[in-house]
Order: sequence, then C-alpha cells, then structure tokens
Amino acid sequence: MVGGNKVGESSGGASAFKKYYLSLVSALSVLYAILLAVLAFGQVVGAGNSLRRINPYMQLPQWANRITFPLLFTLLMVYLAYHLWFKKRMALLVLAAFIVTKAVFDLAGGLHTREAVISLILAAFFLTAWSAFVVTPDPHHLRQCVALAVVGIPIIAVYGTMGLYLGRHEYKVSAEPASLIRNAWLLVVGRSTVHFIGRDVLFKYTLVIAAVGLVAFLLFLLFRPHRAPAERTWEEEETARKIIEQHGQDSLSYFNTRRGKSYFFAGDECFLAYRVVGGMALISADPMGPEEMFHRLLVDFRAHCRQMGWRLSGVGQGDRVADILHGMGVHTFVLGEEAIVDVNGFTVEGREMRKLRQTMASVERKGVSVEFMFNASIPSHVRHELQEISRQWRGDNPETGYAMGLGRLLSASDPDCLLALARDADSAPEGFLYFAPMYPHQGYSLDVTRTRIGAPRPLSDYLIARTALFLKEKGYRYMSLHFLALSQYYREGSEHKPSKVWRLAARVIDRYFPVMSAYTYDRKFSPLWVNRYLIYPSYLEFLRAGFTVIAAESALKLTRAPERKRREHAAALPD
Repeated sequence: MVGGNKVGESSGGASAFKKYYLSLVSALSVLYAILLAVLAFGQVVGAGNSLRRINPYMQLPQWANRITFPLLFTLLMVYLAYHLWFKKRMALLVLAAFIVTKAVFDLAGGLHTREAVISLILAAFFLTAWSAFVVTPDPHHLRQCVALAVVGIPIIAVYGTMGLYLGRHEYKVSAEPASLIRNAWLLVVGRSTVHFIGRDVLFKYTLVIAAVGLVAFLLFLLFRPHRAPAERTWEEEETARKIIEQHGQDSLSYFNTRRGKSYFFAGDECFLAYRVVGGMALISADPMGPEEMFHRLLVDFRAHCRQMGWRLSGVGQGDRVADILHGMGVHTFVLGEEAIVDVNGFTVEGREMRKLRQTMASVERKGVSVEFMFNASIPSHVRHELQEISRQWRGDNPETGYAMGLGRLLSASDPDCLLALARDADSAPEGFLYFAPMYPHQGYSLDVTRTRIGAPRPLSDYLIARTALFLKEKGYRYMSLHFLALSQYYREGSEHKPSKVWRLAARVIDRYFPVMSAYTYDRKFSPLWVNRYLIYPSYLEFLRAGFTVIAAESALKLTRAPERKRREHAAALPD
C-alpha cells in the first residue's frame, strides 16, 4: 500500500511537471513571436540600431527596404502569435520553419554561425511542446493549401526568374539559373540589391505583391478552423429524439430537433446541439439527458472545440448549465428572460384579469371559436389553409430562429406539436398558435403565432388565454411564451439593477425583434421569468459571440412591424 501511494504520488508529480513545462514552452513561443514583431517594428520607427545586439539571436531578417518589409513581417508575427496563443499546431510548425530556414541560410552564407546554431536549438525546444498544441488543421483546408502551394510557388518562381532574365542587362544580373533563382528569392524577401527604375518597378512590385498574397492566403488556409460538421445522420436524429422524450422537460428542449444543428453525444444517454458560425460553436440551450452527465459532456465538448479550432459559445442556457460553464472558466451573461406561464395557477377570474377577460369576451362576440389539434391529426385541407395564412403573415421572409424556433411548420416529423386554431363565425381560419412539446407531459412551448391579415387585434391574447386553460384542463404544468432580450433591465419587479445602457440596447433590438413590446404583451398572463444566458469564451469576444447569435437566429430577417402594417393596409383597400 505504501509503495503504491509513492508510485501514484510520483506519477502525479511527473504529470504536473509535464503540464507546467508544456504551458511554459507554449507561452514562450507566443512571446518569441511577439518579440520578433516588436524588433521588426523597431526597424520601421528607426530603433533598429538600439536592438542590433539581440537581433542575430532572434534570427530577425535585415531588409533593404526599412519600412514596407519590416511592417509586413510585424503583421505576420502578430498574426502568428495570435494563432500560437490558441494552440494551433500549424502555427508552431510555421514558427519553427521560419527559425530553421533563416538559420540554415545564415549557416550556408557563413553569417552568424553561433547564433544560427542557437536558433536551431531554440526551434527544437519549441517543438517539444507539440502535444500542447491541440488544434489540428482541417484536412480539407490543408489539401487546398498544398494544392495552392504546388501551383502558386512555381508560377511565382517562373515569373520572377523570367522577369530577371529578360531584364538581365538593365538589372545587371547573371543569366545563370542559380543566380536568377537567388535574386528572385532575395527580391521576394526584401533583401535584393538590384535597382529598378522606370517601368521595371512594376515588375518588382507585382512579384512582391503576388508572393505576399500567396503566403497570406496559405497561412489563412493553414490556420482556418475546421469546417462545420456534416448534417446529422438519421440515426443521430432518432437517438436525440429518444433522449428528448425522456429528459426534454425544458421549454427549449424540443427546438434542438431543428434542422441545421449538429449533435455532440455522450454515449446514447446525453447530447447537446450546436451550430458552427464564423468559427464559433454555438451551443443551443441546455444539454439533454441526465443532469449528472452535463459536466462531463460540456468538458468533452470544450476539448473537442479546442481541437477543431472553434471558440465555445452558446445561447439560451438556463441557470444550472450556466453555473457549470462558469465553474469551467467560461464566461456567462444573462441575455434576457423567458416568459413561462404556470398553467396550474392560471385563471381569467379576478380583478387583475379583468382586461383579459373583456378581451376574450369581445373576440367571442364576433363569433370566433378555438379548436385544439395535435399535429398528427390535422386534416390536409386545414394544413393548406394554415400554410397560406403563414405565407401572408411573413411575406417574403423565411422562417427564422435558432434556440427557440423549429424552423418548420406542421411537419410530419412533429406529431406531438399542438395547434390552437381560431375560426371565425363562418368556420374559416382566422389565426393559430403552434406549440412544441415539453416532455414528459410538462407542457408546451410557443413556436409561432400567425394571424390572417385583417383578423381582430386581440386574437393572439384570446388564443394564449384559451390555450393556457386547455393545458390546465389536460393536466399540463407550463406554457412557454417568448424570450425577451435584456428584459431584466427594464422589467418591473426585476432583481437586476436597472441600466440605461442596456435599456437603450433593448430599444434598438426592439426595432428588429419585438422584445420590449413582447414584454408588454406577456405580462398580461402573469408569467414566471426564467433567466437565459449568452455563453462567450472571453471578454474580448463578447461582441463576437453576440453577432454570432444574431447570425444564427437570423433576427434581421424577421418581419418588421412597418412591413406588416403595409400589408394590412393593402388588404383593407377596396378592389
């Protein structure tokens, strides 16, 4: 037992030392690239002489042009340091390749021999941290990079050597192939002593621009994150639906069946849904499955994101998952609140519900009635009528949403979705609500609201109230309404401190996505307010995560109020 403990302690110590060593070398590689950038920029601003002593050890090139090439090299090293910071293997290889190439050229020319040997040792030292650089290149992008290099480099080489050969008399260069290749190389890296005058300058700059452009695009392909995963398979879809039916009690659970989302599984018991947008893996709502498996699932997914070069983000998470992610070092922000009606306590009786009760009575006096149907039992002619109402309501805008939208309407793949259909006195459809299920028998979450152009304005209020009473009668617990961005900063009775800045942001958002107006609407039903979070990887990427959510939600494609008013006005005009 004693021996076993000592072995375990020794193994643990070795593991801790290795982790510390890899972290140290990784950090030094980043600092080295930054120092090269600083030294190169020093040449731009005229501080090269004061840095001359350490330049040979840093393998910093010396350029004939004191501004253009040092500035380009500065940008290159800053770009390289950025990707080294994110542990990209190709960035480490590029850094090592640069050090080795410069050292080899110096050794071949008999320059800085001692410093070159030290640099070769330094490159080998950086490569010892290979296992710490977990972000692998995308095979597709890597193949593109290789193909471009195979084609592009010979083209630029031929262009450079042929240009020098044709102008060999003016440029005073040897016609020997080796000399032409050497001078073309020196011209590309900014160390050529050949002088160009007149129109010959055009040849010089076109060669340099082509070479710089090729290198920039090759690096872009090398460091580019992995592409979004392929569309989920039918087997994954079936497994996910089984898990949702067992553990999909959250109001956003069923929306994870939306097309365009990928799944990350922990066996056959737990999964999360996500979409890759602009290099960010955007988790949709909470994971599905036993809650005790969430932490392991999120840790594994975070490691998967690192390997693929994606930044971890998310939208629509609840308090429990936000706490787990916060404990993992991921940043969280309360993006807003979801309005959820507890139908067990819902009633239209009493003084507080007087206006709602009057609204319902006024709608019913116009001969409007409501009918409830599950999606599997909706007749085909009714489906056609509802699709036409939806088309008129949305105009040319597509179905949108991400965390709180199915993106499909009356699909055969959603047999348990609930339809609340309002009919006028002639039994013609006036409007409807479409709900996604909350399993098992927890309630329903509002997906879309559609009303016919010219329908009574309080029709949606009437449908919401009648649906709440219907769910209460059938023994359900909850009915989710809307997500309200930043509502904690303007909602009456909120525990958050009011903020003028966020309130202004909510007003701006309300121009495109009805959040403040939806709050005025939802509070008539006395809902519960549930926090929903934005997940973002770092403070510097907060805005990036926000724009990623906007892109995923397609919020800017939503039907704006002026558009709908114009269509209503057009429908009211006489023929």
